[in-house]
Amino acid sequence: MGSLFTNAYGPLPTPAQATQIHVQAIDAGDASAQASMQMSVMADAAAASTVQVANSIESQALTTSPGSAPQLEAQALASEISSMAIEHKLLAVQLRSEAARLAYNGAQFKQAATNSGNAVQGVFGGAK
Repeated sequence: MGSLFTNAYGPLPTPAQATQIHVQAIDAGDASAQASMQMSVMADAAAASTVQVANSIESQALTTSPGSAPQLEAQALASEISSMAIEHKLLAVQLRSEAARLAYNGAQFKQAATNSGNAVQGVFGGAK
């Protein structure tokens, strides 16, 4: 995923192209985006698998012998739990992505405050 991501979105800037804080923020954002992409691929595969399991259980229900309904019900419940676990993983990825976005915004505010403070010191010779 790393090389595909870099080919699509470009490499990190060099220290000559950006400040260290910007490089770190971009790197953290890229890592979060890659993790989200990987999770979405996994979720797509899991969704396809869940549909296959559901179709299989449905087919078995049509041809099942008397008395095996509890076994099919157990299979269906296990599949439901698995699906819910994947849903929770996706929600966790969304929370991490939002946390990364907030951290990125915080880094921008910190950089702006530092630049503003440096400008004030430059104009007034350090007297505030």
